[in-house]
Amino acid sequence: MLRKCVAQDLVQETFLAALRTSASFAGRSSERAWLFGIFRNKLADHYRLQNREIATADPEAPLPEEQGAFGRSGLGKDGWIIRLASGIPASAAGLAAR
Repeated sequence: MLRKCVAQDLVQETFLAALRTSASFAGRSSERAWLFGIFRNKLADHYRLQNREIATADPEAPLPEEQGAFGRSGLGKDGWIIRLASGIPASAAGLAAR
């Protein structure tokens, strides 16, 4: 179910898109059908983008693709950087700081 403000935004985006592409309107259908087609595409885009959004309730929570990627060492997201840096000789570590 769409909220009223989202529906109004979609209608506004529909009219803006119609104005931008008005030169491509060939007249093979009525203007109403053409606008409805644009609206239908905007609505599909809205739901598609809504499904891609990630909830930001806990920004430190690992993403699904990160589950188990850092082992069980408890080092967290930056653990691999710490492990990598601990293996770099001191002479080479000075080069990286330059």
